[in-house]
Amino acid sequence: MFFEENGLPVAASLGGGIYTLGVEYHPASDAGLQANFVNTAANNEGSKRNLFDITANNAGSKNRNIDKSAKLQDFGYHIKGELLKQCYSDRFSSYKKSTLCGSEVEVTLADGITKIKYNYLCRQKWCPRCNRIRSAELINAYVPILSSWDALYMVTLTVRNVNALDLKDKLSEMQHRFRNIMRTIHRRLGTSAVRAIKTIEVTANNETKTVHPHYHILAESKEAALMLRDLWMERSKQAGDVVVWAAQDVARINSPEEAAKEIFKYLTKFLIKTDGKIAFDGWLLDKIYVGTYRKHLIQTFAFEKPKEDDESEVEEQEAVVDDGMPSTQSFSAAWKAEINQYVIKATGEIISSHDRSKTFQRILAIIKGEEPPRTR
Repeated sequence: MFFEENGLPVAASLGGGIYTLGVEYHPASDAGLQANFVNTAANNEGSKRNLFDITANNAGSKNRNIDKSAKLQDFGYHIKGELLKQCYSDRFSSYKKSTLCGSEVEVTLADGITKIKYNYLCRQKWCPRCNRIRSAELINAYVPILSSWDALYMVTLTVRNVNALDLKDKLSEMQHRFRNIMRTIHRRLGTSAVRAIKTIEVTANNETKTVHPHYHILAESKEAALMLRDLWMERSKQAGDVVVWAAQDVARINSPEEAAKEIFKYLTKFLIKTDGKIAFDGWLLDKIYVGTYRKHLIQTFAFEKPKEDDESEVEEQEAVVDDGMPSTQSFSAAWKAEINQYVIKATGEIISSHDRSKTFQRILAIIKGEEPPRTR
């Protein structure tokens, strides 16, 4: 299940720019866009209506997709900014490139339908927007396949926490062990008898600077699920890796939709919950992304993976109420960090109505280190 704060996934799996020495964050694309923006505040002062009638007097925006996009952009903007502080990271160049994600969009209003097309999506694990898009794509692709399975069992296989710097080696060790287990199961039950999906999740402890990698496996039969658990315990013991029996879980899942949502949720949580306290640790997050680089986060067994869409452009669309405006409009918009909104590049008019709630502000304060970890 997604762990959310204020409607935002603070789980799984960021677009913005670079921190200056004054710890002020500037999106990478902002400099090139400055000439296209007018003074937004002056331009909209006293205005009761902009392009989509989104004003302070209209709390119920008719373009919720734009508002959601602005909220995710704001959240990811700060996550990526903290990751960019890890300037010696092996993933630094990727963090920097991902700051362009969602910074510009093409908006079309035609026949009561609002369409949003992102000019660039980074498709990275640390991007809240791309994580959400990726999860939706996987769920849509796999639900039809899971609907044909006889049963659905979720298996969780764990190991003990390891130093964050040792994550890559630990994942390689786990993969070698799991591969041998699957060979054993295929010998006993047949190569095509056990259909399964395996994903990786990594949680973190910011107090001990350790991480906890574990597998989530969706198996088609109870027999295979129990065999996976038992063999994992057996092979872990043989390898001298002490694992806790109670942490190895097998549970029946009732529906394909529920199973897909659970298996394709996220790689890691952006916010860390330790002993009831919610905190953020950019160093730990970076080590998780470095440790999982080039690792197969999703593997299938005894069936072919659905073909994935490689298109970088994703459209979101939503029906809106006709407000008497022309039936077809199209324009380019860009993220303006100073006001945390999307604005039309040509005029500076605001087209989103993202309003930071007190909870959201506290989350951003924790991410930036301005507020100590709070108890949930």
